[in-house]
Amino acid sequence: MATGLHQGVQYRVLYLPVGGTIDLAAAKATTNTLCQAATLDDLRILFREEWIDWDTLPDSDDWPVDLPVNWSDEGFAPLAGVLRAGAEQTLHRRLDRLAASLHQSDVTRCRINGGDGGVDVYLTGGLDTDYDNPTHAYECWDVVCADEPGRFPDRWPGQIGAAAGLLRPNGPGPAALTFTVTFHPWA
Repeated sequence: MATGLHQGVQYRVLYLPVGGTIDLAAAKATTNTLCQAATLDDLRILFREEWIDWDTLPDSDDWPVDLPVNWSDEGFAPLAGVLRAGAEQTLHRRLDRLAASLHQSDVTRCRINGGDGGVDVYLTGGLDTDYDNPTHAYECWDVVCADEPGRFPDRWPGQIGAAAGLLRPNGPGPAALTFTVTFHPWA
């Protein structure tokens, strides 16, 4: 047995209706709604988990060293509007990366047809390094797949994924199509 190799494999799977694409307009509109309604606790999570890029925050170089996650509600509340706008911009960027990632070399796509419809299945992943995401696409998909507690405000990935048109058989969003698979012997 080789030493130093981690035995885990991480993977993610996304499903779209056959021939479908990510509905960026709907996903971004949902993101806007979620960000505008974000509570102070939601904003703390978004900031702490780096769902808000620094370059989206005007004058952030002048902010105190202890960062907004440690501020009291009184110190944090006046920045809520700026943080909401920053979260919108950042999440829009992440959605653009998600859509682009479906065509990258670290994503495998297969089509499962079934009668009146079917599903395009996208898979990415690799060895779990404990430090980094296994592929670029894996990281890009966080915006609809982040399911670790405290990584994203509750239910946001499912709502964004549903708006994007993803079929999510294991969570919120449209139900996956049901179809029968028939196996035939090799001729």
